[in-house]
Amino acid sequence: MRTQQEFHSSAVASFEDEAAEAQEEPRDGARRFLPGFDWRATGGRLALLVGSVLCMFLMLGLAHGGPAEKAEELARRFTPDECLLERWEDADTAIVQCGFASSETVRLLDVDAAESGFDTNSKQRAREQADGWRLWVSEVIACGRAASDWVKTRCAEGSTVQVIGDERDIYGRRLGYIICNGENINQVLLDEGWAGAYHFPSPPKQPKNCPLPTAVDAPTEVKP
Repeated sequence: MRTQQEFHSSAVASFEDEAAEAQEEPRDGARRFLPGFDWRATGGRLALLVGSVLCMFLMLGLAHGGPAEKAEELARRFTPDECLLERWEDADTAIVQCGFASSETVRLLDVDAAESGFDTNSKQRAREQADGWRLWVSEVIACGRAASDWVKTRCAEGSTVQVIGDERDIYGRRLGYIICNGENINQVLLDEGWAGAYHFPSPPKQPKNCPLPTAVDAPTEVKP
C-alpha cells in the first residue's frame, strides 16, 4: 500500500503531465473532429488576426467623433492641402483648386445639407430628402439655398482653405473636411443647424434649420 506522501506525489506528477499535454494539444474532442490540425500554429495566426482587428477598430474609433475631432485626427496623420476655394456648389459641396492641380469637387464628410436645386441631380436629391425628412420639396430647396448663402458668408469664395482627406466617392468627388479661417466648416454647418449628421450608410439627419421658420408659399406637390 502506498503511503499518503507517495499518493500525493503521484497525484501531483499526474496533474503536471496532464497540464503539459493540455498546453501542447487541444482536448480529445477537438482532435477527433479536426485530426491533423496544427492548433499551435493556428493559435498564433488567430492571435495575429485578433490583434489586427483590434488595431483597425482603434483607428476607426474616430468615426464616432464629430467632424472636428475626425479632421484633427486625420491632420495628425496627413498633411492638409492648401487650396483656393473657387465656389460653393451648395452648402456641403465646394469646388477647390489645390496647388497646380485642376479644380476638383470636395464633398464635405459627415454632414448633409439640404439641396439647393442648382441642377437636375440636385433637384432629384431634394425630392429624396423631402421623402426622408417628410417636407415639401420646395421647403428643402428653400432651406438649401439659405444654407448655401450662409456658408458663403462664413467662408467666402476666393478664400484660402485647407482640405483634409483624399478619398473619393463613386462620383469621383473628393471626400474631406474644409478648414476656413481656422474653423472646421463641416462642424460649423452641423453646429449652426445648416446641415444634419451623415454617417454612411445610415440616412442623413434632417438639418435643425429645415424647414425655415418663414414658410414658403403653398406648394403644388403632395407632401410625403
